[in-house]
Amino acid sequence: MNELVPVAPAAPISPLRQRLMDDMNMRHFSRETQRNYVRDVGRFATFLGRPPDTGRQRICAASRSSSARTACRCRP
Repeated sequence: MNELVPVAPAAPISPLRQRLMDDMNMRHFSRETQRNYVRDVGRFATFLGRPPDTGRQRICAASRSSSARTACRCRP
């Protein structure tokens, strides 16, 4: 009667999602705000057609090549 119900292991969380969640916890964002941010980042990734952490370098590279007179301070 009081048997333990096996719980399926949760899907692994990507390092990018974990970092986003840690940052939001550190800044005391509400659970609802965190849920909305994660949802919106997922939608943005779908729009881009690739993971969101792969877009920054391409955007900065294009920015640097098209505009040599302004500095693009992007991390590699």
